[in-house]
Amino acid sequence: MRQKDLLTRAALTLALAVPAAGANAQAIQQETQVAEARREMPFQNVEWRDVRDERNDLHDLRSIRDQWNRAVATRDRVQERVADRRLRDWLQRELREDRGELREARKEAREARAEARRTGLRDDRRDLRVDQHDAARAAADLRVTRRITRELRELQPHFDRQTATTALYARKRRALERLIRLASDEHEMAQREAQEDREEYLEDLDPRRT
Repeated sequence: MRQKDLLTRAALTLALAVPAAGANAQAIQQETQVAEARREMPFQNVEWRDVRDERNDLHDLRSIRDQWNRAVATRDRVQERVADRRLRDWLQRELREDRGELREARKEAREARAEARRTGLRDDRRDLRVDQHDAARAAADLRVTRRITRELRELQPHFDRQTATTALYARKRRALERLIRLASDEHEMAQREAQEDREEYLEDLDPRRT
């Protein structure tokens, strides 16, 4: 066989092989993304449970607020004390959850910082910024909850002794409304984060969505 024919055949073979290699590489990349997305599925379920928990917290707090307002309006001291006990239990649970969320957020931020330093990749630096923002937000939420809890605890002895003035009732009502706004914000944030993560998860499963 002449050298020219050999060169022609080699060129044709290479031309056919390059697209195949590229297709194989793309297929491998997609399979990797799908595998990673499937591994993340349990985390998706956890995040939607977080949304449910935040919704339940908000519902319970609104129920406490409404019960307390009805009791005050009808001067039902028994129901007012019941609402106060429910509020105390809710605050204890919320503070415990907020502290746990802050510990977890700070842990994730530390892990993201170590990963970003190790790889130097832009995506890892972006993840670090997100985790640092989440940790800062968790710390701020805990500070606000603690501040409102401290105010309510300082007010409560006046209500227990039935010496609370109209001004103190107004302060307590405002504190309850601030708690509800905070719980509502946390619920909406959990919903947004879960939805964003779900969209990323679906894009990893099907890259054609991007």
